[in-house]
Amino acid sequence: MLFAEQVRLRIEQRFTSGAMAGITASFGVAGYSAETPTSQSLVEAADVALYESKHAGRNRVVLSSSVPLALA
Repeated sequence: MLFAEQVRLRIEQRFTSGAMAGITASFGVAGYSAETPTSQSLVEAADVALYESKHAGRNRVVLSSSVPLALA
């Protein structure tokens, strides 16, 4: 989460003016744990979180709801 937020902020700050003004980034974050059945389910969880970030207004980081609280 922290790394994704740092990248998002740098992109936002870098593209505040000029021809590329307004470029932003959205990220979906998922974590692997013993409860994650497959690598495919991990990718799917991150994908769902990414679309949640876009639907919530873009330019944000969203943690997958499937990440156990101990890892979040």
